[in-house]
Amino acid sequence: MLNVRLSSQKGLTLIEVLMGLMVLALLVLCVVPLQTGSLQASGKASMVQKASFWLDQTLAGLHLQDFEGLTARCRNQTRDGFELQCTLEPCGVQRMSLQCPGPDLAAYRVSVKVKKQNHVLASAQTVIAR
Repeated sequence: MLNVRLSSQKGLTLIEVLMGLMVLALLVLCVVPLQTGSLQASGKASMVQKASFWLDQTLAGLHLQDFEGLTARCRNQTRDGFELQCTLEPCGVQRMSLQCPGPDLAAYRVSVKVKKQNHVLASAQTVIAR
């Protein structure tokens, strides 16, 4: 008769466990830089979104303002670490076109920038006429 001996031991050997841990460690090391980059991009996108919202609010407020009140409304401001710069350039009409700067005050060219730590996050220009 053939004597067959079956092993009744169950489980993994030490080598199999160590190989599994090594594969897991390699996967974690590959995913961590991706996650860090994703968090940085998300933070930057959030800052740009806040800056764009403030820029839109400022431009909407300037367009609603009467022409004579623009100089008081367009001013530099700081909020939540953001810096808003608003500049007005007087424009005039010469030969049926708008010239900035111009001799007579027919309009303003408005430039608005939102910065954080000297990095421009959002900017826009518009013309507001009388």
